[in-house]
Amino acid sequence: ARDPTTDGWVLDGLGELRSEEAVPMLRELVRGPVAEDAAIALWRISRWRGAVRVLRRVLAAERG
Repeated sequence: ARDPTTDGWVLDGLGELRSEEAVPMLRELVRGPVAEDAAIALWRISRWRGAVRVLRRVLAAERG
């Protein structure tokens, strides 16, 4: 019942469950306010290499 676009816990759960069905949604969310949660979930599900780029951007507090 939680909105994954605003709730990082939902995305964390999808990553822990390794939900392949969530991958398309997660890829869209790496451009929004829960980018780091989506990137980590994608890393857990498919070892998505783009996660490193997203996390660097978040750590550097860069826009986008």
